[in-house]
Amino acid sequence: CVSRDLCRIFRTHAEMGDTLIRYWSSGVDVSGFSSTQRSNAMRKRLTYGAADDVPLIIHAGRLTVDKGSHKLPTIFEAIARRLHGHVRFAIFGDGERRLQIEADCREKNLTLFCEGALQGSELHTAMASGDVFVSPCCTEAIGLCLMEAMASGVPAVAPNVGGTSEIIVHSQNGFLFEGVPTFDYDACADMVVTALEQRRHGLSERAAQSMRSNTWQQSMAELDAALYASLSP
Repeated sequence: CVSRDLCRIFRTHAEMGDTLIRYWSSGVDVSGFSSTQRSNAMRKRLTYGAADDVPLIIHAGRLTVDKGSHKLPTIFEAIARRLHGHVRFAIFGDGERRLQIEADCREKNLTLFCEGALQGSELHTAMASGDVFVSPCCTEAIGLCLMEAMASGVPAVAPNVGGTSEIIVHSQNGFLFEGVPTFDYDACADMVVTALEQRRHGLSERAAQSMRSNTWQQSMAELDAALYASLSP
């Protein structure tokens, strides 16, 4: 399982013993997802030419109901109210909810960049060019896009549930808010504003540092060791 929370769920509900369940930490391509990829030119593209001091809030992932992506326009609206409209938003991803998300953002007069899924070096640069990553998902086994943002020096704000709470250490490398049973939009927006303020006090560096031990090389080494151990008599 890619999170300790998922291990617990399997042990509890699937009646699977410890001999069948192992924790395997997921990895991040830290050579691609890095704060060194941050680009003023990309920020201008993502913000439609906004001034350098305008914050850029980003999200990446599948735009589907199970990922909670339908919550994004309401989250963005709450953030925009707190920042008096002095903010821009960008989504890197595609899915069944994309058109509705774009329509909802237009209705709320939010400036949103959303051109579908980005790949390779373009995604690396776009991710690193944001200021705060926000996740609306309350069912993540592990937040890979969230980890990629953090590796890029972009602190994340996400619900305090599942595998996400194993990645983010509240107020150290990101911020957590309550997502269940009721999704706290106000707390989410407040945490985003706090994260923007804390970027100037080492939050971005701590986010990136916390991901440097979560490389794919380390992850695969752990998996190989677990497989060999399982074959031992």
